[in-house]
Order: sequence, then C-alpha cells, then structure tokens
Amino acid sequence: MKKTKCLLIAVSALALSGCATQYELAQQQKKNDQKITELESKVDAIKSESQGTDEEMAKAISQLQSEQSQLVLQTNSVNKSYAIKENDTLYSIAQVNNMPLDELLALNPQIDDPRELLIGQIINIK
Repeated sequence: MKKTKCLLIAVSALALSGCATQYELAQQQKKNDQKITELESKVDAIKSESQGTDEEMAKAISQLQSEQSQLVLQTNSVNKSYAIKENDTLYSIAQVNNMPLDELLALNPQIDDPRELLIGQIINIK
C-alpha cells in the first residue's frame, strides 16, 4: 500500500508539473493576442502601401495609353514615302495608292518636271 501511495503521488506530481497553470495559460494567450494585433497592423500597413502603388500604376498605365494613342495619330498624319522604281510614273504611283494625280503632285512640290523622275528618288505618298 505504501508503495502504491508513493507511486500515486509520484505520478500525480509528474502530471501536475507537465500541465500549465491557469495563470501561465492566460499569459500565453495574452502574448498570442499581442502577436495577432501586431501582425494585423502590419497587414493593414502593407495593404495601404499596396493600394497606393496600385493607384500609381493605374495612373501610369492610363498616361502611357494616352501617349500611345497620340503617337499613333501623329504617325498616321506623317507623310509616307515611296522610292521611285524603273518604269514608274507619277500617274501609276497615284493609281496604286488610290489617290488623284493632283494630290500626289501637291505632296511633292520638289518635283519640277513629272517626266524626269530618277530611280531611287524618294517622294511623299499620303
């Protein structure tokens, strides 16, 4: 019986020493709550930084799209050029480019005599 009593006391002591007290559990819970609060504030800070970055990116993309549209319009309005080839005439060039001969002549005031085109000469077409 004495042996059983000692064994029971030893087992109880071991069991109690392995269990945390109510105070220790409360302290651990308090630490966990503090960590959660810290992490939540970090997440909120990252969200606000990210939101600012997203807005800046959206503005930059919008500006780039606007600039791109302007460049396309400018490119379309710039005269295109054509290099004269053998047997080309201003009339044949105008026909190929679906434009009147008068318009082609107006785009090329540098041409004094339309009958004297040089191979390789660059002219404006549209």
